[in-house]
This record gives sequence, C-alpha cells and structure tokens, in this order.
Amino acid sequence: LLKMLPRVVCVGLVVGVLIRILLFSHGVSNIFLNRVEISTPVSSFSGLVEGILQSKMNFDPYINHASNLVHHPPLILWLFSQLYTTSSPSSTNLISSAQEIKSLFFSNTTYYLFISLDLFTAILVYFVTKSQSLAHNSIPNQHDQTNDQKRKIAIFASLFYFLNPFSIFSCVGLSLSIFHSITILLTLLFACKGFNVFSGYCLACSSYLSPHTILLFPLIINLTYRNRTKSDSLMKIIIGNFIGLFIGTITLFYSSFSFTNSWNFIESVYVFIFKISDQMPVLSLHWYSGLLMFEEFEGCFEFLFQFQMIVFVPTFLISSLNKHSSLGVLEMLAVITIFKPYPCIGDISLYISLLIRHYHLIPYMQNLFLTMNIFLFCGILIPFFWNLWVDSCTGNSNYFFAVVTSVMGGQALLVCDLLQAQSRIDYKIKIEKNDEKNE
Repeated sequence: LLKMLPRVVCVGLVVGVLIRILLFSHGVSNIFLNRVEISTPVSSFSGLVEGILQSKMNFDPYINHASNLVHHPPLILWLFSQLYTTSSPSSTNLISSAQEIKSLFFSNTTYYLFISLDLFTAILVYFVTKSQSLAHNSIPNQHDQTNDQKRKIAIFASLFYFLNPFSIFSCVGLSLSIFHSITILLTLLFACKGFNVFSGYCLACSSYLSPHTILLFPLIINLTYRNRTKSDSLMKIIIGNFIGLFIGTITLFYSSFSFTNSWNFIESVYVFIFKISDQMPVLSLHWYSGLLMFEEFEGCFEFLFQFQMIVFVPTFLISSLNKHSSLGVLEMLAVITIFKPYPCIGDISLYISLLIRHYHLIPYMQNLFLTMNIFLFCGILIPFFWNLWVDSCTGNSNYFFAVVTSVMGGQALLVCDLLQAQSRIDYKIKIEKNDEKNE
C-alpha cells in the first residue's frame, strides 16, 4: 500500500505517526481516555476492557444489571481478547489479577495498534477520495478532472484526516469509532469500484458496529450503480448489495452468538442504542432533552429522534439519482452523525475529510467561514465548559449543552450549505445549456 502512495502522503503520515507516538509516550492518553467527546458508552475502550475482564471471569458481560458498562459488539471483545491472550483471574487474588489484565491492555502494544488502525484509515481515505468520480459537467465551465487533479485532492484529504486534531485526539483517546470508520471507508471504496456484493458486506459490518449506518443502503446502491461496469444492470446491483448485506449480517450475528452463547448482546448493544438508555452527556442533543422529559413522553421522544434520520434518506437519494451520488452518501453520513445518540469527534473527522473531494462547491457556499469558526471555537470550548460544570462546579448543564448545540448546528449548517451550493451549480449548468440551445 505504501508503495502506491505519493511521497507527500508518506511524509505526512510519518509526521502524524510521530505526533501520536509523542502524545502516547507523555501519558496524554490518560487525559483523553474518558473524555465525553471521544469515549461514549459504545466507543469507550475502558468499557471494552471491563467486558473482556468479565468474560475472563466467566461472567456474561451482556447481562443487564446496574453496573453494566459493556455496549460493544461481541466480535470486538473477541478480537481484543485474542490479541491479548491472558489467563483468567485467579479466585485467590482476584483484584491483583484483574489489575494485571488491565495494565496489559493499556500498554504500548495497544497504542501502536490504534496508531496502525488510524494510519490504515488515512490510507483508505486517500484511495476512496481518489476513486470517487464527479458526474460529467458537474463543475461549470470545466471538464472532468484529470488524474493528477484527483490525486492532489486525495493527498489533501488523506493528510487532513491524519493531521487534524479531532483524528489525533480520537486515536490518543483509544476511541473504538476507528473500526466503524474503516468499515465505512471500505464500503465506499468497493461501491466506487462497482463491487456490489463486497460493498453490501462491508455495510453489514458497519451496521453491526453502528446500526444507524444501515440507512446508507439505498444511497450505497445508487453509488455502486453510478460506478458500475456496462454489463451490470440496476437489478443486478440491488440484488448483489442485498446478498452481501444479508450474508454479512447473518455471519456477524451468528459469530457473536457463538462467542457469547446467548443473545443477551442484542439488548445490551442495539436496544441500548435505540432506547438511549444511558443519558450521559455526549456530543448529541438526546441527553439534555432526556433529562428534562417526563417519563410518559420518553418513548415518543426516542422514536422521533430515530425517525428524523429516516426522513433524510429519500431526500438525499432523489437529489443524487442522476449525479452527485457520492455527495449524497456523505451528506447522509453527516446527518447520521448529527442525530445518532452517541456520536464522537472521530465520526465528525471522517465525513469532513471525505467532503474535501467536493471542493468545487466551496465558491458557491455562503456559510463556510461561519461553519469553520463554529468547529474551531466549539472544539476549544467543550473541555472548558465541561470543566465548569463537572469539575469546578461553577456552572451547570446549560453551559455544556450550549456548546454541544452549537456543534450540532454547525454540522447541520454545513449540510444545508452543501445542498444549496450543489443546487446553484446545477441551476447554472441548466442556464448555460439553455443559452447554448438558443444560440
């Protein structure tokens, strides 16, 4: 893979790796490990270690009890338990044995593993961005981009992902959202190459990690269809994606059952997400509204928050039927990040890096400067407002909720600005074509 990358990308990746190693070596990981903008109930590495420790002690980590911290899919637990082969804690000295196991997971091996995963993600960003093709005549007064232009854009997108603070802090905080990012990128890569079965299977893997991702299915079909070979029909692509999705879902859930010998993980992982059982403060609007909501209305409130995302699927699908298929997928990915119960900064970093591919929209965007400032200042203010509320107790939840609302509003403004910019381009192209006909 590294031989296929330009020299500039390799240098940038080396710099990013050195930054991460430097932060890990100075113990910065302990600071970011439990930050709410990095570690949510479904992406916390500490919760994963607790689950592995419970399984080593022959307890079911997915049994619903008050102290249950495990909301990760079983195969993630299995993967890390295989990477770190440890003996079960002895009953005579349970506490010291458990501490030894925990110290094994919070070691240099884990740090290098997450750096490698983040490096692999940056490489995938490069190939996905390079593979995405803009529709013909989607840029006014320009022809399709040359390979050299696509290569330069892919270089910038890859370096932007690997060197931006959101990605660095997410890696140093050992956020498990990196697995979701990798599966999303593999889905997009196979879809851009026209491999319908593989894109469906990778989407199943992504939905296994974050169930709201299944909403991308119609848009992934459209993206695969726009990058198909001449022999592939629409029905063949739909069937291929569905077969890949079905096989992937069955395989993953059966493997999860084989590992845990029960179906308790469904309630602890997926029902937990849809019911928003944990109202801990994160980068979403659910926790604040959930605290203020009467119990009688909680069910309706949870349904409306989940239903909001479904409404956007036909909207982006219709807008990207003839062209802009990749932009529709990324906009839907941004909407999922905005409305899902437990987002983190790693999710934001991923789709913003991929949006760089559509740089031609920048001259037509009206609120880009405002959006950039929202992300910049909110990224700085989130830790301070959290400290005012929780640590120093000189503020209240409204402080943190205000900055979280600003982050959500900034993302929504970005999506709306992209839609409006693309509509302006389409309208300009239509006017130019009409003028040519009249001449």
